[in-house]
Amino acid sequence: MAENVQNFYAVSTLVTYPAALLRFERSVQGPFLAAGDAPILVVNPVPGLGDTLLVLDTRVLSTSGASGSGVIFTLQFTALANGTGRIDLVDPEATNAGDQLIPGVNWVSGTARVDR
Repeated sequence: MAENVQNFYAVSTLVTYPAALLRFERSVQGPFLAAGDAPILVVNPVPGLGDTLLVLDTRVLSTSGASGSGVIFTLQFTALANGTGRIDLVDPEATNAGDQLIPGVNWVSGTARVDR
């Protein structure tokens, strides 16, 4: 989720998750980067790390970034077992249309809790 950002063009991050609790199923492009553009969302498992995804999401047709607030992308998982574990964003970066890092972006990780 992006909140009150300016000229947001692309995001890249690793996402780690508790593979004993969750199985990654799919990713869904959110409407934020899609406004007035046709963004590309790529989510791939990192070879050898069964609990890590590489996420790249970028605008491609526009020469400017998106501004405002909205959902960037969604990751969907299937619950495998009961328990609690961390979902973390590792080394996230947001860039503007000039391929410069956007300063002051706050990234929030979270916890997954499965009660089956």
